[in-house]
Amino acid sequence: MQKDLNDDFTDNEKVETGNFHNFKEQPTVIGILLRIEKSKFGDSPILEVNNGETSEEIAIGSYTALAGKLTEEDIGKKVKIAYLGEVKGKTGRLYMNFDVWKKEIKK
Repeated sequence: MQKDLNDDFTDNEKVETGNFHNFKEQPTVIGILLRIEKSKFGDSPILEVNNGETSEEIAIGSYTALAGKLTEEDIGKKVKIAYLGEVKGKTGRLYMNFDVWKKEIKK
């Protein structure tokens, strides 16, 4: 049985990966921590960010330098994540480094 392997895909059949924040295009993001999604790659914080008149959910990604800086206890807090650039670790491997701020939302 021969299988049809022609490239006949359409945009409707494309698998989307979600709305991930790009720190190289926008080094700082401020939002409300909605949840932390766990995967085999690590924890991925999900923020609600306000884009003027609308708000949207964005995934931050599972970065080693963020591990432990945002926890389940921080859900509902206002957070600011600032990309500091790439840093060479002790093993010589480059990784993305971040500063993180968090605080309770004033009511």
